[in-house]
Amino acid sequence: MRDLLRRRSRLVQQHTANVLAVQNLAAYVEASYVELYEGQALHEEIERFLIEAGFTLDGRFNTHIHQGEPVQADLLFRRRTSSLREPKG
Repeated sequence: MRDLLRRRSRLVQQHTANVLAVQNLAAYVEASYVELYEGQALHEEIERFLIEAGFTLDGRFNTHIHQGEPVQADLLFRRRTSSLREPKG
């Protein structure tokens, strides 16, 4: 089951990379700081992935706090203008 989740996660990341390659100027994503279900990508992994794809974290919204710790938040990433590229055709 864990291998299936890893393969699915890689497939989602590959698809996401293809979508991001199409000159998106911003990405608004919900991210978790704690694992809410097995195999999910957490905030750190999502942020690293988007930064490597040419984005920068521009804002954090709707943060859900439980017992004083963040659980989930909506994150706004904007593409760095130096990273704009033509889509592969």
